[in-house]
Amino acid sequence: MRPDVRSIQWNDIRVLALGLAVLSAGLLLDTDADRVSLGGRALPGSCVWSSVCDGGCPGCGLTRSVVALCHLRWRQSLSLHPAGGLIVAAILLEISYRLSRLLGRGDGVRLRWIPSASRAAMVAALALSAASWLLRRIS
Repeated sequence: MRPDVRSIQWNDIRVLALGLAVLSAGLLLDTDADRVSLGGRALPGSCVWSSVCDGGCPGCGLTRSVVALCHLRWRQSLSLHPAGGLIVAAILLEISYRLSRLLGRGDGVRLRWIPSASRAAMVAALALSAASWLLRRIS
């Protein structure tokens, strides 16, 4: 049984909107080594793990890394969290894929690799986050 075309399109719209929202937020926000800010005002920390456990979590710095990357601050992004670039790459892949599908150009063989590449980037980001966290805990 083939899925309903409208449900596929709705899913594409949701993923596209979420990706655009993340990148838009990354452009509106700013960051330094410790905080994310909006219009020069620091936002409160949002990591429950860091407030409960000492030493941060595997994703500690990931939001700041993505925000820095949205502002094309490559070195800062990498120093804040090594997986930020993989997250942004996966988002950009998903945006391009979903947009091409919605415009009727995404069902060709040329674009079938994008969902797999996006998933691979997310899995790599999770693995890199865990490895980075373990290395921080050991050293």
